[in-house]
Amino acid sequence: EFSADYSLGLSKQRKLKLGYDFQEDNDAFNNSGDTIDPATGLPAVNPAITSEFRYLQKVHSAYVSYDSSAGSWSLQAGARVEHSAIDIRQITGGITSAQRYTRLYPTLHLQRTLTEDSTLSLSLSRRISRPEPQALNPFSDRQATHHLRAGNPNLLPQDTQSFEVGYSVDSKKLQYDLTGYLRKNRNSVTDVTRLVSADVLLTTKANLPNSTSGGFEFTVNGRVTPKLLYGLSGNLFYNQIDAVALGATGLKSTTGLNAKASLDYQPTPLDTAQISFSRSDKRLTSQGYIGAINLVNVGYKRRLTADLSAVFTISDLLNGQKLQRFTSTPVLTETYQRTQVGRIFYIGIVYVLGPSKKNKANGFDYDD
Repeated sequence: EFSADYSLGLSKQRKLKLGYDFQEDNDAFNNSGDTIDPATGLPAVNPAITSEFRYLQKVHSAYVSYDSSAGSWSLQAGARVEHSAIDIRQITGGITSAQRYTRLYPTLHLQRTLTEDSTLSLSLSRRISRPEPQALNPFSDRQATHHLRAGNPNLLPQDTQSFEVGYSVDSKKLQYDLTGYLRKNRNSVTDVTRLVSADVLLTTKANLPNSTSGGFEFTVNGRVTPKLLYGLSGNLFYNQIDAVALGATGLKSTTGLNAKASLDYQPTPLDTAQISFSRSDKRLTSQGYIGAINLVNVGYKRRLTADLSAVFTISDLLNGQKLQRFTSTPVLTETYQRTQVGRIFYIGIVYVLGPSKKNKANGFDYDD
């Protein structure tokens, strides 16, 4: 990656920035597997699980931004032009594909300070989300006896237009943010499943032509008592997708709540106990939906010295780590479930080398 930036102060309240950025990603994905020849007892390459995939992406970007403030108002406006060049090679299957596109991504952020502790903001933007390299790999990988999975070399990046209005308060006793949003997506990535034989399914990727989401995102942090802290964040949403081009009979919509909540109890300056809850609500797909996932984690930390702590955690206390996908088409009805077996209990000693991070002092890494 290479970047160059230039900043010009027009006055105390105004600033202009110009910049250029180049990024290159050159990735190689090699999977290989052998089977034993029963006649010779020697390993032989198994073509069903052996593949070579190459991914090369080059992105040239140029941007300009303008910052200005006057009294209680502040303005940030900018634009970014990107030229992307993507080349992929599935060497095993002899498949090549290329994408070239140039796009403009404008942004506008307007903010007003209402009081010493509160602000109101308005944001407009357009942004891009590129698929992961493996999502472009067309090699069919056998996930199970009756299930194949493959990428799609023709996947396009997701284009999002976003409109947001936010209100935030940051005081000594309470911090919270509330943002209302409307987002229109074009070419978001979704899974598509189809029959390739009487008892084998193939799941691949496709672009969803259009989807719209709206709702409210929020965060709240505060104290119930001097020793009991709480944190809450979430997204109360409405989502509508248009998958008619992928075989759906009409528009599909859903409402839901994605949320995270935690309680931290600090009986002494050296001890912290935490219980946390997270929910990922129902998600629509072009052929059905993915079910909600609920997780509960608990933990306790005892600080022994400034750099040494004893930690005990339980991840997924109620065994909710289950992915359920429901598919319904005129020719296919499927219920797919993948479960992570077993909860994770962790007891350990943590020693911090170097300066400790304040925001991690009482945290728990349940995923570790």
